Parts: sequence; C-alpha cells; structure tokens
Amino acid sequence: MLAERDNSRDPVVLVLHRTPETLATCGRPFSIETSKTSSTPCKISKSGWTFAVEGAVEYCRIVFDLFPCACKVQLLVVEGNRVNVLNLWSDEEQNLGQVLNELARVGHPAGSSDTLPGVNIALQSLGKHFFEQLPSGGRTVECCGRILVVTPHAR
Repeated sequence: MLAERDNSRDPVVLVLHRTPETLATCGRPFSIETSKTSSTPCKISKSGWTFAVEGAVEYCRIVFDLFPCACKVQLLVVEGNRVNVLNLWSDEEQNLGQVLNELARVGHPAGSSDTLPGVNIALQSLGKHFFEQLPSGGRTVECCGRILVVTPHAR
C-alpha cells in the first residue's frame, strides 16, 4: 500500500482567463447606500470577472495566512496571446499586497482568447520552480504541483 503524501506544500499556479464573456453580470443585483442623505439605494451587479478575481484573492489570502512559508502560489492572467505573471515564486512576492497591486494594473477584460498559452506558461513556471528546488547530489525528488484554471469556457 502506498503511503499518503502531504500535498499541502505543493505549489499552485492559478490561471485567470480574461474574456469579454467574463464582463457579463452574474448573480443577483444588490443594493448599496450611496450617501447618508439619499434615501434611494443604488443597485449594482457583479461581473464574472469580479467573481473570478474575488475567488483568486480569497484563495491566495487563505494560503498566505495558513501556509506562509510552506505553500507557494503564482497567479497568471491570460488574455489573447498575452500572459501576465502577477507574482513570482520568491518569498518577497508571496503576499496579498503584491497580488492586489498587480490585479489592479491588469484592469478589465478586452479581447477574446484561448487558455492554452496560460496553461503552457503555468507548466513552464512549475517546472522552473521545481528545478530551482532540486537538491544537489543527484537524488530523485518527487515534484507535484497544481494548476487551477478559471475560465468561462469550461466544458
């Protein structure tokens, strides 16, 4: 019988796929107060992109809080043939401030795209991360990681 592996330390690459479809509103509109003097609340709706970003930020927050040194997360945003790498594997970039600042620079989706470039970059990034972690001495090391893709084109 194989021993179970502790996969809580596996690195994760989270790929957010930006398309015009992610701009469509999702869920029910909700009301917010615009000012204390106005009695009519403002109704707003969230887009699919907003939900994807909120989910990615919450995932990163949980990992950074619970596994600050053990688990690494890299966030990629794919649009067209462009892949934006929002943070690197270094300890200095494994924080929520880095992720939020880079997400703010990315902005809203504009063009249609395929997720394949993002998945390719994610695979290359995991490979590079593992290569940098290999101990010297020629030992065989099991390298495991996850790639999570958030896209409106799931089948």
